[in-house]
Amino acid sequence: MKSYRIVHLRSLCLVVVVLLLGGGGCSGPESHEQSPLADAAFTAEDEAPAQVHLSWSGYSDHRRCSMDIQTGGNWVSCTVSASVGYHTEYTYDGYCTRNKQTYEIGSISGFKLHCALDADFSDPKNVIHTETSYNGSDKEVQLFFGEVPVESVHLSWGGYSAHRRCSMDIQMAGSWIGCTLSATVGYNYEYTYDGYCTRDKQTYQIGSISGFRLNCALDADFSNPANVIRAQVDYNGSDREVFLSFEIPSCCQDAAGDTDARLVVDSVPAFSQSIAAELFGSFQEEHWGDLISGIYEQYLINPSFVRTWYVKDGDQKTRLLFPDQIPTPNVAFPWERLPNDINAIYLVPSTNPMNPPYSQRIKLEAEGRGGVTQTLALPDRRTTSYRAKIWLRATGDVKVSLALLDSPGRSDAILAQVVLEGLSSQWAQKEAVLTLPAPQVETYRYRFGIARFAVIVEGQGEVHIDQATLFPADVIDGMFNPETIELLSQFKQTMIRWPGGNFTSGYHWRDGIGPIEQRPSQPNLAWGGTFDNQMGTDEFLRFCELTGITPLISAGFDAAEISAQEIADWVEYVNGSTATPMGALRAANGHPEPYDVEFWSVGNETYGSYQIGCTDALSYANGLRERLEAMKKISPSISVAGVGFGVNNWYGDPENDWTRVVLDIAGDLLDSIDTHYYFYGPRTMPDGMSAGTLNRAFLGSARTLQHFYELFRATRADFADSKDLGLVHYEWATLPYGLSDQTPSRQSWLNGVITATHYNVMLRNADLVRGAALHNFSVYLNPVRAHSEPPNPRTYVSAMFSDFARGSVLPVQINSPTNDITDEIRGIGTHAEVNEIDAVAVRTRDGSTHLVMVNRSLTRSFSVQSCLEGLSSAATATVTTMDSADPYHSYDWNSVGSPVRTSTRSMALDNCSLTLDLPPISVTQVLIP
Repeated sequence: MKSYRIVHLRSLCLVVVVLLLGGGGCSGPESHEQSPLADAAFTAEDEAPAQVHLSWSGYSDHRRCSMDIQTGGNWVSCTVSASVGYHTEYTYDGYCTRNKQTYEIGSISGFKLHCALDADFSDPKNVIHTETSYNGSDKEVQLFFGEVPVESVHLSWGGYSAHRRCSMDIQMAGSWIGCTLSATVGYNYEYTYDGYCTRDKQTYQIGSISGFRLNCALDADFSNPANVIRAQVDYNGSDREVFLSFEIPSCCQDAAGDTDARLVVDSVPAFSQSIAAELFGSFQEEHWGDLISGIYEQYLINPSFVRTWYVKDGDQKTRLLFPDQIPTPNVAFPWERLPNDINAIYLVPSTNPMNPPYSQRIKLEAEGRGGVTQTLALPDRRTTSYRAKIWLRATGDVKVSLALLDSPGRSDAILAQVVLEGLSSQWAQKEAVLTLPAPQVETYRYRFGIARFAVIVEGQGEVHIDQATLFPADVIDGMFNPETIELLSQFKQTMIRWPGGNFTSGYHWRDGIGPIEQRPSQPNLAWGGTFDNQMGTDEFLRFCELTGITPLISAGFDAAEISAQEIADWVEYVNGSTATPMGALRAANGHPEPYDVEFWSVGNETYGSYQIGCTDALSYANGLRERLEAMKKISPSISVAGVGFGVNNWYGDPENDWTRVVLDIAGDLLDSIDTHYYFYGPRTMPDGMSAGTLNRAFLGSARTLQHFYELFRATRADFADSKDLGLVHYEWATLPYGLSDQTPSRQSWLNGVITATHYNVMLRNADLVRGAALHNFSVYLNPVRAHSEPPNPRTYVSAMFSDFARGSVLPVQINSPTNDITDEIRGIGTHAEVNEIDAVAVRTRDGSTHLVMVNRSLTRSFSVQSCLEGLSSAATATVTTMDSADPYHSYDWNSVGSPVRTSTRSMALDNCSLTLDLPPISVTQVLIP
């Protein structure tokens, strides 16, 4: 039997077309045996290439055109195989649109095209020929075909729930014709023979062939014939359904009627790409404590005494930091006057500050006492010692001390105090170590002790203060929060995005380099308050070095404020050698070696009216291209993401052209598109909706994400330069509002289960999704009044999934009870037949297999049989289940016990099968070594 490799064809009869033409030749006046690809370069080497457009019309579903090209009176053996319809595919190189093929043909003076369309050549009446000439100047060659009858046959299979690979021969006229069909039917539909694929059906256009026979070997390790499962069926030319039935492997037959659900895990990876380690990253920005003091553990807010505290959104967001504090006249907010001061006058002057534009003045015109204080939530359960620094200058007969005072409202008692020596009229930095006698009894949000930092001035004279800082004595490297580093290690975060989201849109990197005390203080335009640039590029990258976490640097896009040159200089500062101007500047700042940061992005939700630098798609795409060219000229190997339309937005408006415009203009330079998404759900309980209905919708919300991936794949496919473009979610989270004590909040275990289903969808699409940064506030220990939360239940889920970094996804076929999302719910939509059991399987780098199963049922345990044939010879598996005693409880520091209940046990594999009972609202991981 002669065999052929037919790649990406539209119709089954096309196989016959090629074979009857002699395998590699074309239809026409004569047959040619040469390889079409070998003869593709048929012009002189020194001639400049030209282009000609080949298009066709007159037939609504053009399937295959076998074509000869005639030049100089001779037929040149070049075969063009093309399909134009819903799928546009071809084996000859060129740029393809929906109804047009463009071929690089060299500068041939002319040629003739002879084409036979979609024919059963055993029946000449089905052959439609057309011919046209090309004169060497026209750029459009039109081939017109009349109408032909079309018939189709459906090929489907059953009897085995996870169809993996089917190598198939087609028999006609008593002889086997060498056509190999490779198909995968499951979550990922892959095949090297073209056709429209559904969950259990392949449809092929076969013309009017009188009959054929299919012989299929399913899911086989062909080096071991015992693993080959074969099926054969005849097609008589009239039936429209051909059904191939395969035996069920023995391990899946056991207890077939005794379980609620069945999973079959494939041993063949779903795709060649490994899971990106960057899929398990974390997002942060200076957002009320995520950065300062969450990572860079400095506790004083507005340390530079900026006079104007920036108010954002009518004070709503700003006041979350200090909800009860009333600004003090002539004192930089949120600083306050020292309680019980005497003869003290305050001012925030702009004259002669240490760090412009302001400093804080305290003047005692007569013998008196004054100063400023700031109330702090300190990690005194961890350490009672704190290192304070301050710049000051003084005139007159005054004494200045730094102190920690008792909690506000309790007393003004001094708990620790150090008098500063050597005061002068010139600016100088002073420091002191302040040690509390014991942790404070009063605590804030059950986790942090409350104290007040104070600068106390006594006597008669005047003092100016600037650049005050307070660090715990146990910080790492003099600045970093040790609890954050411990949590990042415990929860296995792989990447951190910095300097932020909305915040990055107004960030200028040069403000955050060089001596810290000389860096400018600025309003935080994104979130209110001030930003003092204490943690800049070098500090962030030092943190990544300490933790072993991959950095992702996000550059802002504001065409009026942040130029392409500014971003390119940033790339050079980070990655350039010391022979470059910016690399030399980095070396002068203490880091001679390049940081070699690979991952970058440009812009943040630039389509949003709330965003600094908000613009339209065309302006962003043109500006992005300019920035990409500048960045990659400096560092060609970096991977850069551009802004795509957000998942939530696109789901509601799939025709929005933002992403298409970006791909059209800058897609050839981009490495990935950054689409953000947050699943909040409704802000209030919809009228007439039960908590159970809403919860089931949340648990099925990952289907919305899957739908988005399908939309994105379809969009990407229309752009030749973007075929391998990755998708990243550099902000994402499931953040339900917590509408009742029976619906999920972001701190509930139920939300952890929702997050697990979203990770499952990302993994099933890991060939597309190359990175993600979970907006996980609680990873960072940030004791500020806006939020101070323990590790979120979804963080435990994230830690489990991060073990899969750089592994291979294995297809899982799921047979499970389902439910429907029938109510249109904000951000989720409606979805039919959502599996109650959701699952994903991964083979990790050490060769072990992990199966993660999520029970989305609110009330019901399920008995689930997992068929694991061919995965491992191990006799036992390790099973870990995570659930919660109260999946709706919103955990805080005062909650009793862990938010997640974890149990681990060893279980025997029974003839490559494992049956488990999965509790409601749970996540179970099976590890097979």
